[in-house]
Amino acid sequence: MKKSISLFLLIINTLMTQPLTIAVLEFEGKDITNSEASILTDRLRNELFNSGNYNVLERNLMEDILKEQGLQQSGICNSSECAVEIGNILGVEQLVGGSIGKIGNMYTISARIIEVETGKLINSANY
Repeated sequence: MKKSISLFLLIINTLMTQPLTIAVLEFEGKDITNSEASILTDRLRNELFNSGNYNVLERNLMEDILKEQGLQQSGICNSSECAVEIGNILGVEQLVGGSIGKIGNMYTISARIIEVETGKLINSANY
C-alpha cells in the first residue's frame, strides 16, 4: 500500500511539474535589422528551452501553422486579444512577444509573457 501511495504521489508530482508549452513570436526590431531581431529572438527561444521550464514551440513549425491560417508573424500581435488568438491557434499555454532596439552599442529588450487561456499578462521585463 505504501508503495502504491508513493508511486501515485510521484506520478502526480511529475504531472504537476511538466514544462509549460510556450511560443516566442518574432520580436519587433526597432532601429536594428530584421536579421538582428531574428537572431536575438532565437537566442531567447534557446534560453527558455535550456531553462527546462518550457516546451518551446519550434520557430519553423510555428511559422507553418500561422501560414496555414493565413497569418504572418511580423507585426500581427500588439494586443492581449491577438496574443490569445495566436496562442490558441498554436496550441500553447503561454506566448512571449516584444521588441528589441539598439541605442549606440547597447541593445534593449522589452518582453512580455501572456497566458493564452485568460489573456492575462503574466510578466514583463526590460533588459
